Amino acid sequence: MLSDEQNLAKATTVAGVDALNGVFYGTFPYPWRPESFHFPADPGHGSGFLAQDLGDFVHDRAAPRRIWVAGCGTNQAVFAALTFPDAEVVGSDLSVASLELCASTAATMGLANLTLRHESIFDAGYHDEYDLVICTGVIHHTGDPPRALACLAGALRADGVLELMVYNRFHRIVTSAVQKAIQLLAGGAAQAELATEMRIAEALVGSFRPAALTTQFLGQMQGRPAAMLADTLVQPVEFSYTVESLAALAASCGLEIVAPCPNEHDKAAGRLSWNLTFAAPELVSRYAALDDLTRWQVTNLLLAEASPMLWFYLQPRASRLPRASERQMTEAFLDTVFRRVDARQRFWVQQADGGYALSPRLIAYPPGRRDPAVSQLCEQVDGLRSMRELLGARAADHAFCNQARLLLTTSAFPFLEATHGEWI
Repeated sequence: MLSDEQNLAKATTVAGVDALNGVFYGTFPYPWRPESFHFPADPGHGSGFLAQDLGDFVHDRAAPRRIWVAGCGTNQAVFAALTFPDAEVVGSDLSVASLELCASTAATMGLANLTLRHESIFDAGYHDEYDLVICTGVIHHTGDPPRALACLAGALRADGVLELMVYNRFHRIVTSAVQKAIQLLAGGAAQAELATEMRIAEALVGSFRPAALTTQFLGQMQGRPAAMLADTLVQPVEFSYTVESLAALAASCGLEIVAPCPNEHDKAAGRLSWNLTFAAPELVSRYAALDDLTRWQVTNLLLAEASPMLWFYLQPRASRLPRASERQMTEAFLDTVFRRVDARQRFWVQQADGGYALSPRLIAYPPGRRDPAVSQLCEQVDGLRSMRELLGARAADHAFCNQARLLLTTSAFPFLEATHGEWI
């Protein structure tokens, strides 16, 4: 039954799937090189807003000194090294080709805080070494996601944080269906060869026209880079999850979900919030009475394909810093005095020879205007009064206050920073 709802026909052994992925991403290094690498101009920006993502407005949590980017692909470790310039960053991947592209980019930029290693998550053997582990879009492609997550958990220090993204089941229904159809057309999972699957994928994108949801999905692949086409349509193995099954997976590895991780994909799609609004009073009260994970699972089920990505921060259950609920984070936000931040980004721009040059320009981050719902509140911030004082009676509106926290004080919307708190 699991194989029927997910693309698991090739999920034989851990080593076997690692070998498949090594060949796959060796042939199609992912993602393709971006036109530019943007990063905060302030070297402390990444650490400060990581803390605020977690509802830590007094910086009880230490700035990360060692970071592991597990399954770093061609550029994620570069972004981490740029965002956390004071940290030692290690990037691991199965694909030699991806690591070579990553190393070339890092050399162009002169990144001295990045080390790259050709290794599997399963064989890395890290224990109690990293303050921050970043692993997005990786363990759901392995032969044993629970074991992979246990390896990531073991690499964390006691008070460490894991940034994890796995596929949302409702985002991957059509994707997994097409992947499995291509395997069957290529002779079955056991016989299907990558080159054959890619030819079939290209033929489907170019010619499949029935009135079906898959037609619309395949149409969106037209003109996309080969690496994206391959990663979407012919990836060998793909598990997917809901909030509930991800929470259970985390618990089995001694981890707990702390908070959603604001990310550029959900930001661009306008679906960052895991909270719904209801018109019926009974639904409002019943929904508000749920704990965070149950409430987010309801959101996951009701929004289905329109729900956010399963992109969360996790931490060891034994952490000395207890998990704060979303309501507790909002209360901490209300009790904090903030100052406005004129956050800026620098960027490396790709050159004709494929290398990168540092632009002398500084640009605003985030670009564009603040959300109108919270813009006036932001303008009232004076570095003297707490949010609770600024909001007055509206401080009792938890939904609005949580939205303001998300849209003004997180890494996706770094408009306000807490005025107190020093790094440990």
